[in-house]
Amino acid sequence: MGSFYPLSLSEVYSCPHLLVVLSLFVAVTLEELVYRGYLLRRFIDLWGNPWKSILLSGLMFGINHIYQGWSGMSQALFMGLLFGFVAYNTRSLWPVIIAHFIYNVLVYTAIWTGNRFS
Repeated sequence: MGSFYPLSLSEVYSCPHLLVVLSLFVAVTLEELVYRGYLLRRFIDLWGNPWKSILLSGLMFGINHIYQGWSGMSQALFMGLLFGFVAYNTRSLWPVIIAHFIYNVLVYTAIWTGNRFS
């Protein structure tokens, strides 16, 4: 009888790029749930002003990335504002989860291949 899972754990662990991509998806999903799914909605409920709420959640998202230095933090701030705008206007987290995931995969690929964006 075949296994329910398409890959065994040893096969997954032997492919570090697969682990990175899976980790990126989990991290992106959790970040979007916190910053756009929870905080953005709570700020809108609190203030009733979506633009102020997008600004604050984007600022918090940027500050959370300070470990990447000023360049990384400013990029995260910009992306946080953009993602907040998209999440608010689409009323869905899926577009920002997908965009955030693609962005992170591109950054990972650039770093892995030695072609840094910044």
